[in-house]
Amino acid sequence: MHGFQLWVNFPAAQERIRPRDQEIPGALLPVVRRKDGRARGRIIAGEALGTKAVIDTHTPITLHHWTLATNVDLSLPIPSNQQVIRYVFSGQAESQDTQIEEGQMVTYGSGGSIELRGPGSADARLIAGEPVREPMARMGPFGMNMREELVEAHYDYQAGRLGRIT
Repeated sequence: MHGFQLWVNFPAAQERIRPRDQEIPGALLPVVRRKDGRARGRIIAGEALGTKAVIDTHTPITLHHWTLATNVDLSLPIPSNQQVIRYVFSGQAESQDTQIEEGQMVTYGSGGSIELRGPGSADARLIAGEPVREPMARMGPFGMNMREELVEAHYDYQAGRLGRIT
């Protein structure tokens, strides 16, 4: 079993939006397969091979879980304004002529078309999003632009002013 936690940085103008939760059972997440069945993707956010995710995100992001058979090639379009990360958590893979071993992550400057290859079988996360290009500070479970905002967020949390996820 693998567990992943992904933090998405919002632009400063959206940092204080109301928190929300979307509970989508795994069985309801769309799954796409290549016609030959040698590549399977669970579309958590964004879209792939004509299938869109069922969750709604505040900012445009791509989050897929791909399972690749041995010696499979797959090309996926990624919005050109998104930066891309590929994390292999089982097996080994190649992407854009870079060998990625289990437990390794590779980053790409921008989207366009991402080539996924499985010289061996692999499970990988494909993650992409628009760069915020603003300062970032983090402390505990909070991410803001400035340290002063982090201190304020901690006080707001302790005072119960951050709202509740229903």
